[in-house]
Amino acid sequence: MEKLSSDVISNKDDQQLTEVKLALLAASFFFELKWAPKYDSSGFYICQGEIRVRGDHTKIFMALRRMSAATMEFHKGSVPLGKFEHLKDICPGCYRFRKKVCFFVRHPAEVIALTMTM
Repeated sequence: MEKLSSDVISNKDDQQLTEVKLALLAASFFFELKWAPKYDSSGFYICQGEIRVRGDHTKIFMALRRMSAATMEFHKGSVPLGKFEHLKDICPGCYRFRKKVCFFVRHPAEVIALTMTM
């Protein structure tokens, strides 16, 4: 275990390690559907909800900023859902990160993937 720890420390600038760290931090984000999808006249269902964070949003945001100064943005496929605006997206009632997002799906049971780009 000591060897593994020293390897991680000695290779802290390694690109693969950075990618692993980013993936672990990105896994802290999740989507919470606020209402049942509503059928729209366009033939799609509208999904409204929030992107939330497990854990301390400030620590996660600061760790992401240390690794990349680029603007972070959430997407559903190629469709942008909004930028990660740490302070703007804090709920004034509970002081937790809540990014409101809205997107369309073809069917309410459709499996989707939300991504974060930097």
